[in-house]
Amino acid sequence: MKNSLKRQQLKIGLMESEMGDYYLVCSDFWGLMVDEDGATNKFKAAIMELVGEIPERGRCRAYEINPDTGITYMNTFDFPNPYQEWLKAKDSAGETPLILSVWPHEYRIYQRESDGGYLAVSRAWTDHMLSPKELTDTESMPGQPGLRRIGNGTDILYFKNQTTIYWVCSANPGEKSREVLFPRLGGMDFSEEGWIRKSVKNHGAEEGEPEEDSLPY
Repeated sequence: MKNSLKRQQLKIGLMESEMGDYYLVCSDFWGLMVDEDGATNKFKAAIMELVGEIPERGRCRAYEINPDTGITYMNTFDFPNPYQEWLKAKDSAGETPLILSVWPHEYRIYQRESDGGYLAVSRAWTDHMLSPKELTDTESMPGQPGLRRIGNGTDILYFKNQTTIYWVCSANPGEKSREVLFPRLGGMDFSEEGWIRKSVKNHGAEEGEPEEDSLPY
């Protein structure tokens, strides 16, 4: 949130919905909605520390840093309900074991289920955003993300669990990656067993191996 506020506008709101009110925090490239009852005190305190307030119920504000006056906000506005946007994500994407480093950025590579094509997402917006350490007792880690392609060719990944929807836009990893690297990966199917991250709980328990929730690739 802090980095997004420094670089661009950060939208924050406490939105009303027939399915329950929720907190909304988003930039142009990532965002999240959290059920009001599922929002932790740590989360709300982070908002207060950053912008000095939580918008009134039913409103969303766009905050930015003015060099002369500090943090300011624009007039309130309506924002599409992220739950309804998530429902439009009819495709899905699988996380591959590939990490693309194009200095100064690192990208996590996902594969679309519908056509086997690839998309790149900043690791800063995926690997560091979704952590088991931040889950409450009623939450589990999101499963495979839903995917929706919008008009300009950008893919949006939606991660959902019991209280939260988190979404992130695909990034442009460069012309060589799009036109050279990705086509050469075209014949690979990372959904095949052995490639994707999976639960290994109880696997190997008979041989005395320790139980773990998941293993790296």
